[in-house]
Amino acid sequence: MATLTPSPRMEFFDNNGDPLVGGKLYTYISGTTTPVFTKTDATGTVNNTNPVILDARGEASVWLDESVIYRFVLKTSTDVELWTSDGITGFLTPITKGQFRFTANGSFTVPVGVTKLWVSGCAGGGSGGGGGSNAIANAIAMAGGGGGAGQSVYKKLLTVVPGEVIPITVGLGGVSDASHGQGGTSGADDAMNGANGTDTIIGTYVTLTHGDGGLSGKISAATLVVDVTRGAGGSGGSGGSGGALIDGQPGKYGSPGGPTGGHVVSSFGGDGGSSLYGMGGQGPRITNGLGSGVGSPSARGFGAGGPGGGVAFDNPSSGGPGSNGTDGMVLIEW
Repeated sequence: MATLTPSPRMEFFDNNGDPLVGGKLYTYISGTTTPVFTKTDATGTVNNTNPVILDARGEASVWLDESVIYRFVLKTSTDVELWTSDGITGFLTPITKGQFRFTANGSFTVPVGVTKLWVSGCAGGGSGGGGGSNAIANAIAMAGGGGGAGQSVYKKLLTVVPGEVIPITVGLGGVSDASHGQGGTSGADDAMNGANGTDTIIGTYVTLTHGDGGLSGKISAATLVVDVTRGAGGSGGSGGSGGALIDGQPGKYGSPGGPTGGHVVSSFGGDGGSSLYGMGGQGPRITNGLGSGVGSPSARGFGAGGPGGGVAFDNPSSGGPGSNGTDGMVLIEW
C-alpha cells in the first residue's frame, strides 16, 4: 500500500494568488495566544523563528512537535492578517485506545486527537473508630463503628480538548494514628473516633466525596445506655450527581458486649463500608475470653472503610483500635 507524500516545504500565497514573499507565519498553542515554536527539520532539535519568515518563493520548512496542538496565523510582511487555523497537529498515525490508572496524585494530558474520556474511580474510605474500654465486671461496653466507604464513579463520559492537562488528586484512606481510632485505655472513656478519608478530584469535572471515620465505642457500664453519638459507622461518601456516581456504603455500628462469667463478652467492631472497588474490613469476631480488645481485619481494594475496634473483655482492660480505610484511585480510558 502506498500513500501520498506530504509537501516537503509549506508554500503560501497572498489574496491575488501570488507567492507570499516575506510573509509571516505565527504559531501558538491551540486555543490560546501563547507562542510555541515549530522545528526546522525532522530531528526536532532546532526551533524556527516565531513568526516563521517566508522566503522569496513564499515557502518555509515547518516541522511540528507531535506533542503539541497548534494554532497558525498567517500574515503579510506588513502584518496584515490573511487567515487563522486552529487544531493543527503533526500526529499522522491512527489514534489508539488506552488507559491509565492513578493511585497517587498526578496529571493527565489528553492525547492528540482525543476528545472524549471515560473516568472511573473512588475517594478514600474512613478508618474505624476505637473500641470502648472495660472498667467493671459484669458490665456492657460498646465497640467502635466501621468507617464509611468513599464515593465511586464508573465510566463517566467527559468531553475534553486534545492537549488539555487534567490535574488528578487521589483521595487517601483515613488512618488510625495517635489522634484517631485508638481504643479506650483501661478504665477510661477515651476511645477515639476514626479518621475521615479525603476526596478524589478529577480536574474540574468530577469530585468524589470521602468516607467518614467510624465513631468511637463507649466505656462499659452496668446497664447499656444507648448513645447515638458513640459506636456508629461512618457515613459513606455521597453528594454527587449524575447516574455514573455511586455512593459509598456507610460503616456499621459496633455492637454492645454483654456479661458472662464475671467478664465482659467482647462485642463486634462495626464492619467498614464497601465501595465499588473495595471491600470494607470486617469487625473482629471474638466472642469471649480474657485480655484486651482486639484490632480489626483490614479493608481491601480501593476506597473501602476500615472496621471498628472490638470492646475489651477483661476487667479492667483497654479497647481495640479501629483499622485504616483504603486509598482511592482514578482510571482514565480513551
